[in-house]
Amino acid sequence: MARSTVYHHPALESAENLRLMGQIDELYLAHPVYDSRRMAVTLGINRKHAQWFMRLSQPAPGHTVDPYVLRGMAVGRLNQVWSGDITYIPLSGGFLCLMAIMDWYSRFVFSWELASRLGSSFCSAAFRYGQPEIWNSDQGSQFTEAGFPAPLQQRQIAIRGDGRDRALDNVFIERLWRAIEYERITRAT
Repeated sequence: MARSTVYHHPALESAENLRLMGQIDELYLAHPVYDSRRMAVTLGINRKHAQWFMRLSQPAPGHTVDPYVLRGMAVGRLNQVWSGDITYIPLSGGFLCLMAIMDWYSRFVFSWELASRLGSSFCSAAFRYGQPEIWNSDQGSQFTEAGFPAPLQQRQIAIRGDGRDRALDNVFIERLWRAIEYERITRAT
């Protein structure tokens, strides 16, 4: 047996790294358009260091990637495509998750929920207004976990995820988040 397996203790993040990660979180909430260059200049750190802090997390084992089915498709009626997304509302002791489901054609928000934990229950509440042909969301773990797609699959709704470089797919719900975060939440705090 190698000695490293017995004596090795994983290193914890330094206090400086934790402080910088907290500052990056605060800056990103205040200025969501900042990239690693702007973060590095604002924080006075190396750009590679900022990129290291901002890099995307790795998908969990078993993470499914839904096919991209909206390429070239025109949305022209209600209940053709619904979009779901999540944003995080910062609080002094953590954050809350704000989840919403929106119809692409009418821009009507069918369902929304403010919760301390992510869950798929808010999706079922939207079905009282009908049911989409296609469900659109990003590839986040909250939408690809084992329990989330079950109600959609039971109703035979086509599930699709944003393709790579498809930033405009969720533009309508992202505009909703921007309006809520900048016009409502920042005024209340």
